[in-house]
Amino acid sequence: MNSRTFVYVCFVGFIIVNLLEGLVIDFVKKETPKSWNSPAPTYLEFNASSFYVIDALWRLTVSLCLLCTCAEGFTNPFQNLSKSQCAKIFSVRFGIQVSEQLATIGTIYLSAASNAVIKQMQIPLVALFAFVLYRAKLSRNQLLFVLAIVPIAIQFNLIGDNSPGSNNYVGYLLAIGGTIFASSCNVFAEYILKDELKERTVWNKQFTFAVFDAPIMVMIWFGLTAFEIYGTNIEARTWNPFAANELRNMGWIFLLGINGGSWGFVRLGILNDADALWFNLSQAFVLTVLWGAEVTQDPKRHFNGVKLLALMSLIVTLTGYELVSRDRELEKSKKEEEKPVGPKIEMPF
Repeated sequence: MNSRTFVYVCFVGFIIVNLLEGLVIDFVKKETPKSWNSPAPTYLEFNASSFYVIDALWRLTVSLCLLCTCAEGFTNPFQNLSKSQCAKIFSVRFGIQVSEQLATIGTIYLSAASNAVIKQMQIPLVALFAFVLYRAKLSRNQLLFVLAIVPIAIQFNLIGDNSPGSNNYVGYLLAIGGTIFASSCNVFAEYILKDELKERTVWNKQFTFAVFDAPIMVMIWFGLTAFEIYGTNIEARTWNPFAANELRNMGWIFLLGINGGSWGFVRLGILNDADALWFNLSQAFVLTVLWGAEVTQDPKRHFNGVKLLALMSLIVTLTGYELVSRDRELEKSKKEEEKPVGPKIEMPF
């Protein structure tokens, strides 16, 4: 399987796992009782950060089992890494996991459309961070597609959005914070994968990141649990991970945890063989697919022809970006092949 085909496979997997998470959260979240005096309009009966711990353990187990049974071979996750490199990887992974959990909480507090609008800001932010940090430049055509997708995505998500919670300020703050973290950290993660860990195989990279993620997920569990108990007054939340609410919803926790771990696999595959901007553009496509699923599942949502036109424009723009990127790669490869080779020096003996 060549690199481009592998990215397409990851792209399809990315759509599936994101679609599943969005639909499950929409299905299980409940309206917050007014007696709680909580700024959150909706909540989950179980702790959302619990399934992220399952996520890390799932990735750790799967990657370790595959490394022990396949020909790639096992590599110590800390091998040839200095203390500064370990600190850098830990910081990037911490930022990525914080951003994902903030996005999940934002999805719970906001409507899907409002949260989607904010997540589209990752596209220009990734381009900005890549330029500032690594002087990465887009071609003129790539830049035009990036600039075009933002207003189209905003239009798609704003049309006809009057759902409860769409103006919740806590949800907006969490979603914006998650978007900024995700944009910057995905650029750093791409650099780490392609530079500092370039000698490692894909599954060794998966295992290395999972080792760093496990303690991070536990740290974030304590932080978000405190936030929901003391910050947003979610009375159903408790410090006991085996409370009645948690055990009653253990099936959802494991489903979302395994789904999140699978999401981590495909995300790393995309970042390893493509780039962070391509990854964020794929998220816009996921949101359009999610909208179609929500319209058919939720009777309160109505089909909107204008949204359908926006969806079609979004898909065309995404396709155009991918075709331009592929042409640029082919042109670069052709130039490398056409580089003149120095004169052959014949030895006198």
